[in-house]
Amino acid sequence: MSEEEKKKKAGKVWVRRDFFKAWQSNSGTTDWDTFAAAMQKARVAAGCEPYAKGFAGLSIQLGKQKKALNKAGFAAPKYPEKPKKEAKKAVSIEEDAAALGLGAYVPE
Repeated sequence: MSEEEKKKKAGKVWVRRDFFKAWQSNSGTTDWDTFAAAMQKARVAAGCEPYAKGFAGLSIQLGKQKKALNKAGFAAPKYPEKPKKEAKKAVSIEEDAAALGLGAYVPE
């Protein structure tokens, strides 16, 4: 695959300055879903592929750019915190055994 084909396949990259403009203009948003939807709209308007479901890419990009801005001595625009998914509790072996009706272990 040629370099040109690789670039076409990768899609357009959101130019950092345009990303910062969108971030700045949506920095007053207090709800993550509203913020992410507005950033998605700006991303697509810039000709880039939309973020995947859940906006993990946006969250990662925000974190990286915030760190870079802070390291360079600049304050990053604000953004609402992405809600964290609650971890699923694994079923215990006791719950599995009880559900199957297994009796108590009796040594022979």
